[in-house]
Amino acid sequence: MGTCTTCKHNTSSSKTTKSKTHFKKTIQPQKRNKMTAIKKQPYSRGIDEKVSIREESDGKRYFDFYASVFNQQSKLIRDWDGTYYEIIASEAFNEILASENLNVLATVDHWRDKMLGRTKSGTCQLTTDTKGLLAVVEIPDTTLGKDTAVLVARGDYYECSFIFYAEKADITWDRSADIPIRTVHKISRLWDVSIVIDGAYANTSIATRSTDWQLPDDEPAETTPPHHNAQAERDILQKRITILKHR
Repeated sequence: MGTCTTCKHNTSSSKTTKSKTHFKKTIQPQKRNKMTAIKKQPYSRGIDEKVSIREESDGKRYFDFYASVFNQQSKLIRDWDGTYYEIIASEAFNEILASENLNVLATVDHWRDKMLGRTKSGTCQLTTDTKGLLAVVEIPDTTLGKDTAVLVARGDYYECSFIFYAEKADITWDRSADIPIRTVHKISRLWDVSIVIDGAYANTSIATRSTDWQLPDDEPAETTPPHHNAQAERDILQKRITILKHR
């Protein structure tokens, strides 16, 4: 029976097997808690702002709409941060719009495969004025572009939305009232501006399919605990029931 001079383990077959088994256990990576490893989650905000269609003399047509309005209290929001109202400050988009790497999509209902334009190609232009974030999107000569234009003209699409992320350090909270109000002073990431069927529904649906959007620092999307979005999910269910009743 021999002895290993390096690790002092007995070299017999039975004890060697035991030693190897013990060694394997010690090098097994510790499982990470998925919830503790996740840090960031995109937000979506919808507003009741009319989408207009404009035609220029060269025949090109454009969607004009405000994806966000400044210094106005939002509708009641329920998400992973709780229940609150939100205000977007007038300076919130200044830094992100000045970025040389700006690459924002213009979409329908926040679906990436329903793209109408993008800032990188110049088919979507984003600017700010005293009212808010104005999007000017060249209507593409595609089935999606034509169909969306028809629905906008009929008034079926009349809400707008955008997906963004803001660092906690750039958000302030006023908790003096029963329902707190938070103000977003700087948006650090802007994914899209969108023409949507229902802005309130879009806010929650983005949470369920946030892997469609690349998160800051390539971090994974958060898996929201069910109880955080319970009320929002009930609101969505009620909306769907109402729609079905009127069909």
